[in-house]
Amino acid sequence: MCAALVRPCGADTLPRLSCCFCLCSQAEGSWSKERCCAVQRNVCSSGYSYCLDRTSSSDYLYRLSPGEPERYETIPGGNTAYQYVYPTAWPLFGLNDLTIGYNNGPPGTNGYCDQGTTYRGSPNAACGGDIGTWGHTDLEVWRLL
Repeated sequence: MCAALVRPCGADTLPRLSCCFCLCSQAEGSWSKERCCAVQRNVCSSGYSYCLDRTSSSDYLYRLSPGEPERYETIPGGNTAYQYVYPTAWPLFGLNDLTIGYNNGPPGTNGYCDQGTTYRGSPNAACGGDIGTWGHTDLEVWRLL
């Protein structure tokens, strides 16, 4: 899954200028709640209708731009909430390490990244913006057939 988002570059730039961040993630596990729940070590919640993928330790986040591409691997001994699978929500990686969006809006609606709990990196390293600052976001999802 890859997302391109546009946000203001900073206080020292003109308001009409913006930066484009291109960030991606690799999900080893399924985005199907039923398939996720079928894996023995995963946690399935019927009350909140999600599956917590605790087995996909080879998942990672990466940023393509701006700057040099950077890959953010899982943290050895860190939180093992690699991926939350919500059938009606945007992907959520880690314990809020990368959230594509909340509240059933378009991609980027309240999206943010707060790396450092499950995936390496510092807060906002992959996406460059905190909650509510993403602006227009394009999302692509690729899968093997």
